[in-house]
Amino acid sequence: MVITGYQPAHNSQAFIRDIIVYDIPAKWDNYTIINALSAWGKVISMTVKWQKKYKTLHVKLEISQLFKNYEKHWMAPLMGFRVRWFPAS
Repeated sequence: MVITGYQPAHNSQAFIRDIIVYDIPAKWDNYTIINALSAWGKVISMTVKWQKKYKTLHVKLEISQLFKNYEKHWMAPLMGFRVRWFPAS
């Protein structure tokens, strides 16, 4: 588990999402993944699972306006890749 140390403000709890992200290239290290996810919001914690060529992430993040645009879709761009994501619940 990767814990970034970011603490969301108490009034931003409505923007916290717990999601599963699929199809992350396996060659990306944790720093690259967190940097890529910063376009979606501020990462609070992340768990990474290897799936041969890809990684699956369980991410808790405070979403940004960009990610709000993708909340009704199951795919979103991540550093030029289209990745699948779903609520972790």
